[in-house]
Amino acid sequence: MKRTIVICALIIAVGAASSAGAAKLITGGQIKNGSIGMADLSAGAKRSLRGQAGPRGTAGPVGPAGPAGPAGPAGGQNTPTTYQYGSFTAGADGWARGEARCPAGQVATGGSVSQGGLMAAVDAPTVDGLGWQGSALGRPGFSMMVSVICVPGSFQRIARVARATISAKTLEAQAAAARR
Repeated sequence: MKRTIVICALIIAVGAASSAGAAKLITGGQIKNGSIGMADLSAGAKRSLRGQAGPRGTAGPVGPAGPAGPAGPAGGQNTPTTYQYGSFTAGADGWARGEARCPAGQVATGGSVSQGGLMAAVDAPTVDGLGWQGSALGRPGFSMMVSVICVPGSFQRIARVARATISAKTLEAQAAAARR
């Protein structure tokens, strides 16, 4: 047992001496300037070498002009935005129906039905996108106004699924069924 203690003490003493000795083997004064590369440094040492960004330099000379681009598409008509409207009176059945149409070369971007004492059943763009449609139900003789805002352009048909309009007759039938 005494022998084991002595061996352990010797191992500890040799280990302590060798690590202390290794710390004294190489000093900063013994390293030649420029002999340690970035690959030899730890990540922390590399981060500490980065300083703050310096001031921005002056702009360089302007480069040569590039080649001319292709010609653009032909321009549209020089037609301003317009507002169209129409007044429609309810007949004997109590329904007032009508639509306001955009002039040629223009498409509807919005519109409304001002029901004037009637209950609006349809207030939507026309299926072709070139006007606004409306229908309203109430007493015979009462009137409504349908208006549309139009801008230059052409209507491109969209998928049937994406259409936001339903025919006026369908909506009127739904409104009539709801009143029963």
